[in-house]
Amino acid sequence: MKLVFADTLYWGAVLHPHDQYRAEVIRAREALGEISLVTTDEVLTELLVVGQFAFPSHVFPLTLLNHHGTASAL
Repeated sequence: MKLVFADTLYWGAVLHPHDQYRAEVIRAREALGEISLVTTDEVLTELLVVGQFAFPSHVFPLTLLNHHGTASAL
């Protein structure tokens, strides 16, 4: 299976229903077929920081799984 790097633009477009790149990101993801997405802590940090100001209020607070597999709200 191919590994594909997902940057902040990708995650922002996926999470934000009115993002200007959303349709392109969805088309590209579908065109790639079966893949595994990889990203970095830095990308997720940037997404959380920028997302506080850019995303609709229903997207935040995010719930993430910690390393024990239990959910925690941010």
